[in-house]
Amino acid sequence: MPFAAADRLITRARSALLLPTLYFLGQGGRDPGSPTPSGQDRIDLAKGQGEQVDKARALAHQLGIDPWTLGPMPACDCSGLVWWILGEARHDRNTAWIHRDARGAQQRMRTVSTGRDFLGRPGDLLVYGPNPGADHGHVALITEVLAGPGQDGPATRMIHCAVDNHRLPAPPGARVHSGIAETDVELFRRFHSAAHPEWSSLVCRPWLLA
Repeated sequence: MPFAAADRLITRARSALLLPTLYFLGQGGRDPGSPTPSGQDRIDLAKGQGEQVDKARALAHQLGIDPWTLGPMPACDCSGLVWWILGEARHDRNTAWIHRDARGAQQRMRTVSTGRDFLGRPGDLLVYGPNPGADHGHVALITEVLAGPGQDGPATRMIHCAVDNHRLPAPPGARVHSGIAETDVELFRRFHSAAHPEWSSLVCRPWLLA
């Protein structure tokens, strides 16, 4: 059963890879029944205000895109994506941020490894908390490990929603890469610190795979 559940999670995650999704903090993951992680959440960079909108406009200009012509865009953040993959709504029995749930007193996600090799299985989650190098935590779904079926091994690939994914090469026919991408796990190694377990990267197993 855990293997089948993990396959379902990864299939659902990969279905979002080609969706034109803007990374935007606090968006997405509200409707697990939606065919997309953003659901009804949209951000229009021509009309929005605030620091996040300003940063998104600046990034668009860096990528050679006029943000005033994009119109309302589906928007999501890392927790929104993963809550959607897990089939639950953020705020429904959960906090808005998965890194908190992974370390909370009422854990529904069991820590399985804290080492720099990120030992786990496909379907497990990689998380880190806010720290001196990052104002916000991050979460990703592990898709590949160096191990046989049903065995824990070092994580090598993950799916996540992040602003830097927009800097990846755009797929054919797209103006820019989606904020959702399948990448290596090096981002989490940058935020691994044995001296700071309160925020250091770790692997946890969601209740669906327990």
